[in-house]
Amino acid sequence: MFEDKLFKTILGIDFRDDSLTLTCLKKTISGIKLSSAITLPFNNGRHEDAVSGVKKFISQHGINKKTLFASIPERWAIIKFMDISSPGRDSLKGLIQCEIERHIPFKIEDVFYDFHVLGKNGSSHRIMLVTVQKEKVEHIMEFLRKIPLQPQAINVSFSADAEIAEMQELSSKINILPHRNTDDRQIGPLITKIFLPVILLLGLTILASEVINERRSLKAVEERIKKNEPEMAVVGELSAELNELYKKRRFLLIVKTDNVSKLDMLAELTSIIPVDTWISELDYNEPEKKNEKHAGELTISGFAASSSRLISLLEGSMFFENVEFVGPITKSGGKEIFKIKAMVVKPAKRKPDKEDLYNQ
Repeated sequence: MFEDKLFKTILGIDFRDDSLTLTCLKKTISGIKLSSAITLPFNNGRHEDAVSGVKKFISQHGINKKTLFASIPERWAIIKFMDISSPGRDSLKGLIQCEIERHIPFKIEDVFYDFHVLGKNGSSHRIMLVTVQKEKVEHIMEFLRKIPLQPQAINVSFSADAEIAEMQELSSKINILPHRNTDDRQIGPLITKIFLPVILLLGLTILASEVINERRSLKAVEERIKKNEPEMAVVGELSAELNELYKKRRFLLIVKTDNVSKLDMLAELTSIIPVDTWISELDYNEPEKKNEKHAGELTISGFAASSSRLISLLEGSMFFENVEFVGPITKSGGKEIFKIKAMVVKPAKRKPDKEDLYNQ
């Protein structure tokens, strides 16, 4: 009689970090059945839209506000399994209070907790302990008071990758609200009996909605990809052409830095050779093996008033180094006959002229 009156309609609210799922369950002759479910945004800031959405949902389905069961995600909770020696169940609560802070990173006054005895072996009790930070529970309670709603219990809901049926059955025996008064203990078995199918159906609803949302998102992405396929093909072609241009540019830069312009080399010789010097023969040879610094070897022959002066002039140029005479110097008609060779420096390896450094 009490059960039929109290639980004709049931409201389940599953809280998440950024949303909440409302589930309306109705008690029929054949059992508890899912009537409706929706998901609403739920952020840490203002909750006016969520409060309005919950009120509208309750009004539409004629839900009794006294039949609210709430759940929070498992990541909000710390769940521990432990063995505690106790002469009886009555002394367990006091012993657990002494043990809690050894198993959680918070002080006991900063959490809400509940426990369930899984089994007993002699004086040792196997315990499942669930703790949740008070601020998270109080945040939910503050939201519910705006509607206003008072939950019969706050439970932990588990994700799809957990052994959901087994864990939800255990979780239905946990209520992290600070209850524990006489009236609560009298209706406790009844709440447990009703709360298990509520949470199971709520969990299935949430999982189903998550799958549906993921499929919708995937379909939307696939449609956008298909729609943009022509543009993507053009982008792919342009990307390939751009890569080819980069390769050609890189090749030309390498050629430019590794090879010497013959006109630039002749212009340099013209600018540094004195007017009383004549070049009768010029020979330039590139090395058979690649040289990192030198582009080739230059050999010049001719007549000069002072051939030794040519050595210092060529050495002072950033184009040439390792300048030296080839063979002896001879004289004819008041002029020195010379033959000089020098290594031609690659543009990338050249050092500035002393004159250029001075001008800087």
